[in-house]
Amino acid sequence: MKNGVAEIDYFGERKHALVDSPEIRAGDFVYAQAGMIVKKISEKEAAAVLCHWKKAFPELRRKDEELSRRTPAAAEWLEQVITRSFQGKPPSKKEIEKMLGVEDAADVAALYSAANELRRRQLKNSCCVHAIIEFSNYCRNDCAYCGIRKSNSALQRYRMSVSEIVEAADYAVNKLGFKALVLQSGEDEHYSPETLAEIVRKIREKCGAVVFVSVGEAGEDAYEKMWEAGARGALIRFETSDPALYADLHEGQELKERLDCIRFAAKLGFLIATGGLIGLPGQSKASLAQDILLTKELGAEMFSFGPFIPHSQTPLASHQKPALDDVLKLLAASRLAEPNAKILVTTALEKLAADGRRKGFMAGANSFMISTTPAKYFGKYDLYPGKPQRDEVVEEIRKAQQLLQEIGRAPTDFGV
Repeated sequence: MKNGVAEIDYFGERKHALVDSPEIRAGDFVYAQAGMIVKKISEKEAAAVLCHWKKAFPELRRKDEELSRRTPAAAEWLEQVITRSFQGKPPSKKEIEKMLGVEDAADVAALYSAANELRRRQLKNSCCVHAIIEFSNYCRNDCAYCGIRKSNSALQRYRMSVSEIVEAADYAVNKLGFKALVLQSGEDEHYSPETLAEIVRKIREKCGAVVFVSVGEAGEDAYEKMWEAGARGALIRFETSDPALYADLHEGQELKERLDCIRFAAKLGFLIATGGLIGLPGQSKASLAQDILLTKELGAEMFSFGPFIPHSQTPLASHQKPALDDVLKLLAASRLAEPNAKILVTTALEKLAADGRRKGFMAGANSFMISTTPAKYFGKYDLYPGKPQRDEVVEEIRKAQQLLQEIGRAPTDFGV
């Protein structure tokens, strides 16, 4: 262990993780997630987990290798871009833009398979699975694309109490086995910086997990207090890197303010998850290419890009949703641009296709979230229409584990 970074032996592989507790010592058995040691565990607990994965890992990795073999592109320019990406030379903005416009079926397949193989080479078959608790659907903003915008009078609003949020987190971590937790809400001023910090602190006292916060532009004071309370990740999407488009979609807001918030959180030390929407009105491929590069420039731990699904209670109700391939091409191009990133498959992708999660993984993604929002609130967090109905959480986890097993991925942060 050196300068707050520990080297971890993971089935013979040497991985590095930040140490966030003075209790961690050389020789300890630990859970590590999102590049950070989550908690120390006993040798007995570690032995049980390692025994399971020692048997399962070889078969999962064999399957992943088999499914991630890439096919050559028909277009010479695309094959050259892919080859350079494998050599550690990321594509330029123009090349990313061109990849987003690929139409030939063989080249599209080659792009997806290249991204998937690059993911396997760089990150093996690990897959991050975060729990997400959506604790309030109140929002002070009136974003033109969002179902929980303040002008949506048809939405039944809710707020979870501090004790409800902590109880939901306790269930997600200590009963379901998640090691990473996202606390998400609209920009709800009901929760003061002190209250947000209290929520984080109480969760950290009860749960051994990395806590991400997704509360928008809550202010520097709130982020400082949440950091001090133990939050270590921040999911703050910028939605589009085009300042004019951003201003059109966000009444009274500027892109600079959002980027300043992201950069402030990063300066504090937060792991950053960010990205944008795909298929917004007036959005160009050049703008989407810049979205990828901006996400990379912001030093994002996780790339979070999802399709824009029009909501009936917004000014963009009549706009068309994007094609599935438009989203998958962006995920694949993101992988070629940043081989070591965690790339998220959003739940909105499953609105475009029932097997959207699987297809996202096969295009280079390696992360997703499962909502553990209490059932009585789940359907009210109505960001977009037709949100996939959730089974009982335990069944949702079982289905996720089955999918990961089928494609040879190993979940790194929820129960075996």
